Amino acid sequence: SDLRHAFYVGTGTSYSYIAGNYIQDWQQDCIVVYALTAQSACQHNVIVNNTIVDGLTDATEGAAISLSGKVHHNLIAGNKITGFTDTGILVSDSGQNGQCEDNTIQGNMISGCGNFGILIIGTKRTNVLGNVVLDNSQSSPGTYSGIDIRSQGSFGSEVDADTSVVNNIVRGADHRAAFRIDSGAPLATGVVFAGNDFRAGSLGVIDYYGAFLTGDAVVYVAPEATDPTAIAAYGRVK
Repeated sequence: SDLRHAFYVGTGTSYSYIAGNYIQDWQQDCIVVYALTAQSACQHNVIVNNTIVDGLTDATEGAAISLSGKVHHNLIAGNKITGFTDTGILVSDSGQNGQCEDNTIQGNMISGCGNFGILIIGTKRTNVLGNVVLDNSQSSPGTYSGIDIRSQGSFGSEVDADTSVVNNIVRGADHRAAFRIDSGAPLATGVVFAGNDFRAGSLGVIDYYGAFLTGDAVVYVAPEATDPTAIAAYGRVK
């Protein structure tokens, strides 16, 4: 399609329900929720059980499904995304001063995308729960991780705080790592990951602030409590 988005939810639109759609070969981000700081927040929108097949975008921080800016308490659940040329699911502050809060990505299947499976940038209290992320980083093998958390984005930096990554399955030899916490300043803080089944990418299982961990090294990782980047990590790794 030559249209910009299949669905666009913006400028304070809330309580929308986008469900059960089939979207194929779209030429921009397929489903977008976005608001600026000066606008009312987009809240309590539900994006559920959609199928997105192939497609591409030339947008900065592009994704098949994105929540960006002043967006609170939105849910992305049960979607299937395959073959999108950029990132599968993006949640980003997008330069809006820390107002991307309390969003949930749950039970999605993301496979064969060009860049990241799931990318979290500068958010507060994002929940990444029970997703299956397979064989992404197809545009550049070894470059993009299955799930990636960072504070620095294309539209500025905001400390990513208190993201939870729980009960996900991430596999793919072309991933940089199954899970990455970016080492760029400012560092993400308060990240918790538990109960995940992470398998090694091209450089390791977990890219932990630039240190690649494999095997027993990532069964438990807990820096001193005085460290502002303290992380508790539990999970199955191979």
